[in-house]
Amino acid sequence: MERTAFTLDWIEDPKLRRSTCKELNKGAARNSLARAVFIHRLGEIRDRTYENRQHRASRLNLVVTAIILWNTRTSSAWPWTTWRRSTPRRPRSRR
Repeated sequence: MERTAFTLDWIEDPKLRRSTCKELNKGAARNSLARAVFIHRLGEIRDRTYENRQHRASRLNLVVTAIILWNTRTSSAWPWTTWRRSTPRRPRSRR
């Protein structure tokens, strides 16, 4: 019953659909980044023991998170720097 109510709300509310789509795109982008980082192993963890598989998966998550953090921190400055370069500076008026 609750899922049906949510589905009906989702169909009627474009703002909810946009936010849901944005979150799904973030997850898909993170997964494709993890695949790109891990491509040299053909996307498989081939370690024999469970502990080694866990360590390898943890390292992959650490690398992907570091890349996401780096991209977020460096790209957050882009709009500001391009805006500052593109807007002409007006001289201040003296009173």
